[in-house]
Amino acid sequence: MCIACNGEIYEHNKPAMLSAGRWISGNPERSTRGYHISALYAPIGLGPSWSDLVKEWLTAVKSTSTLRTFVNTHLGEVWEERGDQIDATGLITRLEEYDEKPKALARTAGVDVQKDRIEVTVVDWGDGEEAWTMDHIIIPGDTAQPDVWMQLDGELRFWAPEVVAIDSGYNTSMVYAFCEPRRWAVAVKGRAGPNVPIVENEKARRQRLRGQIKRGLTVHLIGDDQAKALIYSRLKIITPGPAYIHFPSDASFDDEYFAQLTAEKLVTKMRGTRPYAEWVQTRPRNEALDCWKYALAALRLSGINLELRAAATVSESASGKNSPSVPTNLLASRAAELNERIRARARR
Repeated sequence: MCIACNGEIYEHNKPAMLSAGRWISGNPERSTRGYHISALYAPIGLGPSWSDLVKEWLTAVKSTSTLRTFVNTHLGEVWEERGDQIDATGLITRLEEYDEKPKALARTAGVDVQKDRIEVTVVDWGDGEEAWTMDHIIIPGDTAQPDVWMQLDGELRFWAPEVVAIDSGYNTSMVYAFCEPRRWAVAVKGRAGPNVPIVENEKARRQRLRGQIKRGLTVHLIGDDQAKALIYSRLKIITPGPAYIHFPSDASFDDEYFAQLTAEKLVTKMRGTRPYAEWVQTRPRNEALDCWKYALAALRLSGINLELRAAATVSESASGKNSPSVPTNLLASRAAELNERIRARARR
């Protein structure tokens, strides 16, 4: 059907249409030319007829694999897997001031190691695993050298998380050297697969390590798929409360941060005739998501029972008892240092 006059178009009209047609560039400003064309334009006798294409289409839409083949070969278009993805722009509207943030029941951190930098996310945890993302820190430097690791040590001692999970997939020996003398730092390694739990139970870990020579350091396996699925499900929660994830009004949490946090989507692919789910990265960088994943894993590895801690806090409040207080001058010093960091980031 013609989009201009709604008149019907028959296949015998195709030769006249092709001879009268002209190619119009979709990107005339580009110097490199690229072309693709649908089989619908094939001259009569040199390709499938429209009726044949209709029959193939009606068959193709019954499964993802046949539909993908039809789109690639007959329509001349790139197949795009559709999947579950979070809108980054919606998360930016959730930035908030932490002036009335409740006292954390636990604090963890997740660390991602790249060739030229280390990235860290610090998370405070409340009742029901309500989470306050406290900071995202980028420490530039050659991660094969000790200087950047000394800076990491300083940042972690400032924030004082109870457990830190550090990805050991890159510069493994440096990660091990950092973790060994620090009981609160654990080396982790991600493993894909829908059935791999966020963290191993003790029995599975012992079975995996059976027969291996113990060197004083255990590398914990992290279930990438389940961790991402849990984080994304919680990012969809829009009302503060259990499992909700908060983000602070801080220069670190900009458009790039949220683009990285939402840089993957869960798509359904076909292996033969069987569908399976797979996480697909939609942009080059996803360190923010990885760091958050490790911070979540750190909570699981810690064995901390947030429910018991919450109950203890309520009990202390009811009895008039308070947890040991931090000296006022130390609190003031830490607050001043944090404010200076925020101002410095805003100036950059």
